[in-house]
Amino acid sequence: MYAFLSQIITFKDPDLEKLYVFAKYLGRYLPVDGPVLPVEVQQAIDMDSYKIQRVAQGKISLSRGDGVVAPASGQGPRGSTVEEMEALSRIIKELNERFGTDFTEEDRVFIRQLEERLANDRALLASMRGNPPENARLTFDHVVTDRFRAGLKDPAPE
Repeated sequence: MYAFLSQIITFKDPDLEKLYVFAKYLGRYLPVDGPVLPVEVQQAIDMDSYKIQRVAQGKISLSRGDGVVAPASGQGPRGSTVEEMEALSRIIKELNERFGTDFTEEDRVFIRQLEERLANDRALLASMRGNPPENARLTFDHVVTDRFRAGLKDPAPE
């Protein structure tokens, strides 16, 4: 943030600039907590068995001179093709078979109540109206997390 602000505002504190430079170089040596892969991805990949290995080495020889590149045709593997579309109901059915859960009536009631409370949450609605989608999504995630933690025990928003 300092790098950005120092382009706009003239800071007159040399110690602040020194601290920024020191922290910038120090940051390169500190461990970074990157995004954690989902558990199923971590279990499916065995990174201990991978290694970098050169499998071939060579040169590509190209002839000098004027060449002609033929325009791409609509035929062949790179041409435009009509993709077969599956019915949405079939895709949903397949996803439900793979990942679906048998919800109890209690679960359904909980989800309906959660939907109603989210639909009536003024802060969430204001965030969705006044922010770009990615910022509104952050607010949505925060509100939903709070609602799940509270277990819908708090009173409905006004």
